[in-house]
Amino acid sequence: MAAPDATADPTREPLYGQQWDMDMIHLPQAHAVTTGRADVVVGVLDSGISSSHPDLATQIAKDKSTSCVGGVTDTAEAAWNPTTSDHGTHVAGTIAAAVNGVGVTGIAPGVKVAAVKVVNDDGYIFPEAAVCGFLWAADHGMKLTNNSYYIDPWELNCRNDARQRPVWQAVQRAIRYSQSKGVLNVASAGNSNYDLAHKITDTGSPNNGTPEERENLTSACLDLPAEVPGVVTVAAVGPTGEKSYYSSYGQGVIDVTAPGGDTRFRTQGARSTSTDGILSTTFNTVTRTNGWGYKQGTSMSGPHATGVAALALSAHPGMTPGQLSSFLERTAVAKSCPAGVYNPVPLIPTGPNAYDATCSGGNRNGFYGAGLVDAYNAVR
Repeated sequence: MAAPDATADPTREPLYGQQWDMDMIHLPQAHAVTTGRADVVVGVLDSGISSSHPDLATQIAKDKSTSCVGGVTDTAEAAWNPTTSDHGTHVAGTIAAAVNGVGVTGIAPGVKVAAVKVVNDDGYIFPEAAVCGFLWAADHGMKLTNNSYYIDPWELNCRNDARQRPVWQAVQRAIRYSQSKGVLNVASAGNSNYDLAHKITDTGSPNNGTPEERENLTSACLDLPAEVPGVVTVAAVGPTGEKSYYSSYGQGVIDVTAPGGDTRFRTQGARSTSTDGILSTTFNTVTRTNGWGYKQGTSMSGPHATGVAALALSAHPGMTPGQLSSFLERTAVAKSCPAGVYNPVPLIPTGPNAYDATCSGGNRNGFYGAGLVDAYNAVR
């Protein structure tokens, strides 16, 4: 299979017609300029990447890949491949799936991705794994990391709680170190339709035991790593370009938005239409076979922003993390708040008001931040 060209026509990929998200961010126009540079390496802090996938086999920086599960690195290829989840494989495909006549296109097929496995076989991302991942990326020359998760077991980590303060301190320290080494970290906002600017309750944490009813929370309680200073926080939109029903939001918290899929808007929530999700690379962890399929979530919008940032850095080398973050926002397409209470899924089984949300702000607002990332704006 051919290595990606410096420029490419992603529309020739067999499954491009199902990648509505790529037209939304003007990817074909961007690829006429650049597909990215191989010296830009993106750390995918996730559940591992299938190194045998035909759309990813040429795209992985194996010498920079590792497992950080348990807070200890293991560079064996089997260790950083997926075991119980293909989430990281899907994320990696959005960022960098090859333009090779097979399957889908990634946003930046000219760059490399490194598998940095932080998700254990039970699906948890504990602090020691995430901290290890940030440090590994920093010490192995990565320019970007994608973080489509929150750090378990607390969805909101409260600095004023003695049990949780060490997590905040360790994660912030690790991210600050990575930034000092030239890494921009991108994180998903979350799928709880939660106003991160006005946090009041957290009823689902800890998620590895009996959840506690935590009410009257303050600004000391943060979604990690999304709310760490300097991290780019990404919300999600569906095929209409409007906020995905599930996407968390918050004025002053969301930096940009990107396609994450919305499989409920067509039916007002009554049923799911999977093709309104994001198509990318998959790996069946039971049969151990590679494929392509749909997922939705801010887990899918995050890698769109990361991929666009990778293209931007390829076209305009030398930007610091802060400069790259500002550039990503500056080249995004501003989107206005919808009027009144927003809820595209009033017929969803959980109830007519289950996904009510209210947007605040002007050109920069709580639903979309600075706007929708745009690959062509980022490279021209």
